[in-house]
Amino acid sequence: MSCDARFLPDPALFEQALDAVPGWRDDAAARRFEPMESGGINANWHVFTLRGEFVLRLDRRAGIGQELGVDRARELALHAAAAAAGLAPPILASAPDLRWTIRSFIRGRVWTSADLDSSHQRRRLGDRLAMLHSQPVPSWPRFDPLSVVERYAQRLIAAQPAARAKLETEVARCRALMQQTGSAHRRPAIVHSDLHAGNLVDDGRLWLLDWEYAQVGDPLCDLAGLIAHHPPLGACAAELLAVTALAETATPAELDALAGVYRQINSLWQRCAWAS
Repeated sequence: MSCDARFLPDPALFEQALDAVPGWRDDAAARRFEPMESGGINANWHVFTLRGEFVLRLDRRAGIGQELGVDRARELALHAAAAAAGLAPPILASAPDLRWTIRSFIRGRVWTSADLDSSHQRRRLGDRLAMLHSQPVPSWPRFDPLSVVERYAQRLIAAQPAARAKLETEVARCRALMQQTGSAHRRPAIVHSDLHAGNLVDDGRLWLLDWEYAQVGDPLCDLAGLIAHHPPLGACAAELLAVTALAETATPAELDALAGVYRQINSLWQRCAWAS
């Protein structure tokens, strides 16, 4: 199989990954691949063989994920836990260094903002998140969102020293917000930590995709991330807490504070990704 290097981050690695796709070697005439929408650090491919449809994800370059806070070993472990609970499609194969992974393709509808604006759909998502947060918690260090803000800010300061004062002000604001979240008092859970409509696929069952930033931490993080990506949900804070079984352990004010931290994380991530 030959590939046009203009469209591939690493053609040799891509060929290696294709060989691991179920059925890729079975019938050359029946196999094909096409690019999918990709994020800032990955290239994604929809692969077709006689044995099914699959998604191949490949790091654009070695180390880029780590630069932006991705821990591939943690991702793989937490994705596996979610897959075992029927919340995510299982990983079928991966590179020894985890630069590529292969999973089944879910032929469903990707959610849009209209789904998040629907109370019925929010209840469905709430059920899935409550299930995720009830899973046994692996022994990973507890996630601290403030540490992400600080790490991204330091990365940007190193590249743009003139921005130090502004970035330090943003960090200080997030530090104050974290004190209002009550996060330290909630029991840790597996959290996806990067939920938005594009990471939700519906084929009758609602699937959570793209576990790169999954963590063990405050279950409120998943709602905070949703609101940060889709601000109108801020008006539904009480409902979101109720449908995710978090109403007894968190308040709308705490959720609003954590959403503010996540908005800052998203902004800093975009600036860091652009600089990478």
